[in-house]
Amino acid sequence: MIKCLKPTLTKLLTALETLEYGFDDIVAVMTLSKKYRKRLRTGNSIERLNQEIRRERVIRGG
Repeated sequence: MIKCLKPTLTKLLTALETLEYGFDDIVAVMTLSKKYRKRLRTGNSIERLNQEIRRERVIRGG
């Protein structure tokens, strides 16, 4: 049974380490208004650019 749980425990420990490392940043972002949190949700500039293109298409109706 321990063998079966080892991969899950490894993933859990990795997730906990990630949360501990970024906890202060997460809390800081969550105190911002929803408008700004949405913008900070990702650091990927290409993804943000694609989002802006989709938004422009919706505005222009195309």
